[in-house]
Amino acid sequence: MLMNSLETLHCQRNKPLYVFPYSEKMTRNSLIEISKAVHMSEATWLLFLETELLDELFLGIDIPFDCEFLVVQRAGNNVVVLTEVYRVKATYPLQTYPFGTWTPRGGLSRPNLSFYQRRDNLHGLVLRTAFLKPRSNADLQELKGPSGFLGELWHLLEKEMNFTTEYHFPTDENAGGERAPNGTWTGVFGLFQRREAEVSNVVFSMTARRLDVVDFSVPVLQVRFQTIIKTPSTYDFKWNMFQSFSLRLWVAVSVTMALLAVSLASINLLHLRHGLRVEGDYSLMKATLIVIGAFCQTADSVSPRTSSMRLTFVAMYVTSYLLLSYYSAAFITDLTLQDPVLPFTSFEELLEDGSYKLGMVRNSSTMDYFKKSGVKLLQNIYERLIAPHENTLSNTDIDGLQQLCYDKKYAHVTTDYNLLKEGYRPNCSVSMIPRALFPGFIAIVIEKKSPYLGLLNYKRRNSFNMATLMVILSVSGCAAFGVNDLVDIVIAVKQYFRSGCIFLLHDKVNESSRTTSVVRPAVIGRSDH
Repeated sequence: MLMNSLETLHCQRNKPLYVFPYSEKMTRNSLIEISKAVHMSEATWLLFLETELLDELFLGIDIPFDCEFLVVQRAGNNVVVLTEVYRVKATYPLQTYPFGTWTPRGGLSRPNLSFYQRRDNLHGLVLRTAFLKPRSNADLQELKGPSGFLGELWHLLEKEMNFTTEYHFPTDENAGGERAPNGTWTGVFGLFQRREAEVSNVVFSMTARRLDVVDFSVPVLQVRFQTIIKTPSTYDFKWNMFQSFSLRLWVAVSVTMALLAVSLASINLLHLRHGLRVEGDYSLMKATLIVIGAFCQTADSVSPRTSSMRLTFVAMYVTSYLLLSYYSAAFITDLTLQDPVLPFTSFEELLEDGSYKLGMVRNSSTMDYFKKSGVKLLQNIYERLIAPHENTLSNTDIDGLQQLCYDKKYAHVTTDYNLLKEGYRPNCSVSMIPRALFPGFIAIVIEKKSPYLGLLNYKRRNSFNMATLMVILSVSGCAAFGVNDLVDIVIAVKQYFRSGCIFLLHDKVNESSRTTSVVRPAVIGRSDH
């Protein structure tokens, strides 16, 4: 009956705060019933307790790691102590943390640490981790988890969260896996659906279909899904002596030469007006020829003697030398690095060409991007370039990328992140199609409603996320506390958690019939935050 009452009490906008005044005979039975039937991390629990020991009361009761369960006990001198209780896992010891105190004058003292600063230790928990099936038994024996950036991230999480990894592998060859018509999944996602894995240190693309069986962490990386082909043997080379500099740079060079010529002519004119000795003819026409000669690396026959003229010549020759060095480097680069002639540059041109097979990992989210798309262009690409050879697609991106080297009419779609991973780069030169791509996010997958998702996200981005706080409270009688004190404490806790609505539940025990009734909820305030 208690469970039926809880199911009828819901907050439409915010997470509820359930308050259970203590009743010695019903508290433990109620907690056992609730912990087995309710996902306790979807609200906040506040239990008023007398002097009973916590370990005895919560024996055999699982308080999830991400559940905010507060126990209120009187400590004397009108001081009330609030204690957090939780378990890392159902079979692990009860963990407690001194949340704070409440006094009639001082109110509620809040903890200085955030939620996941208080709960940042999994105490050596062994996490069943899904990983891709190794190619051989030798690879299985040497398995050390993912490599590269993700491997470093995972080892850091192991150290920071204090857990160890136990690897589990899918029995089939599908990497991520696909959903069959009957709703079952294969591959890594099949492990999650069968509750054989709790987390995976293989990052996967975030898709709506996969949310049926897993949850995603905050994105690890934003990636681009690139279309890659073997670099064509023909190159587009149209040599032009002016192509090494852009138009804007050529304009800047011309303006600089004009300013230097005007400077020489102006200095010469000032020397004549003040009766100073002039070494040669530095009229505007002559000065222009001198500047052009300097930029062509030729010297002038007359050496200036005045300091102003010498400084102008130094600036002119240094500028010309730097420009010549830059031009020579750019010119050699243009001769050395030639752009290949790509057969297509976009998905539209790929479809128009029609001679290429488009591949990706079989039964992957990349295939779903084309297969399940509502865009006509992408549907046509799937029907004409993917579906005819779908059964021959590779099971891994490594095999697909290597296929580029011996199949000149094959294009493979994968993330730019994969090209940076060890062992993924093919043994031949490849080119990315500039406009045949689409964006995406990759993230760590974790089982549905995992109590460790919040901590994983916190460690990933090193910030406290209030959205992961969910608190539930059980109630069964109030003998040790007065009603006014109880309401004051509840309001103080509510103001801290901004729960929005609070359900005050009062179980009354009928000793003869052993039935339980629940009084209607008392909704105390509402927060718009």
